[in-house]
Amino acid sequence: MAFIASATLLRLDGKVVAEGNHSWSEFCVPLKSQNGTLHFVAKVDNAFNMFDWSIIEQPNITNWRKYLGNSERANWYNQKAHLNSELNKISKRMVSSGAAQRIENKVVKF
Repeated sequence: MAFIASATLLRLDGKVVAEGNHSWSEFCVPLKSQNGTLHFVAKVDNAFNMFDWSIIEQPNITNWRKYLGNSERANWYNQKAHLNSELNKISKRMVSSGAAQRIENKVVKF
């Protein structure tokens, strides 16, 4: 939920998907190409160190947004992750300029 909330503050379209006793994050990411905008679903599973991209056609995005999994907690996870009160708490946490520089240096080096 915290990952989705943080990504929401960065204006990414994301959700928690919960099936059985497992959950992961998914994002719908628009990317511009020479032929227009393509949409991809990025699946991020932090528990199993997995990251996967798949293309999604524009007409299927609405159904993608609706599907949260088959767990009875899926709705709650998503409601909590998108609550304004939670987003406000996260947005008040500032990363120091030194920490931001260390993170950026590591990303560039990678």
